[in-house]
Amino acid sequence: VPEIVDMHFPAEGIFHNLVIISIDKRYPGHARKIMHAVWGLGQLMFSKTIIVVLHAKASFQSATGSPIWADGLFDPTLGRIQVPAQDALADRVWLRRVLRHEFVHALLHDQLGLAGSAIPTWLNEGLAEYFSTAEVRDDEISLGGLSMDRLQLLRTSRMLPLKEFFS
Repeated sequence: VPEIVDMHFPAEGIFHNLVIISIDKRYPGHARKIMHAVWGLGQLMFSKTIIVVLHAKASFQSATGSPIWADGLFDPTLGRIQVPAQDALADRVWLRRVLRHEFVHALLHDQLGLAGSAIPTWLNEGLAEYFSTAEVRDDEISLGGLSMDRLQLLRTSRMLPLKEFFS
């Protein structure tokens, strides 16, 4: 498939059939054409569809309805992950962390369905944040590392009242 620019099979997503594909999109419906081609490539037929939509930073909040501090969004209704494009293109480490974070939300939704909406926000976000810091080196995976941008956010933002935190 000549339109495929890059393919990535993150170790964290192998058992969930995750493939991240970058394409040179030229027309509406092009991504759908690529997915059908990918599903015809042997073991890739088992890949689940998660669409990553890259927005301009200025339109990300208005397009998703997310707060100003949000780095990404998994939309369970549409079944897609959305991130601002300019940050994604400038910082691959940031993009990897955001995609892992949102992928955890997608996995929880996939595994729990409607029951997933009953997960408390603190647990849903906590799991996503915990796994977003995954580092894979050789035959080791480390989890729960400290994200410096999250630490900075905690230092400069107001804390949630406990009642709101546990709701």
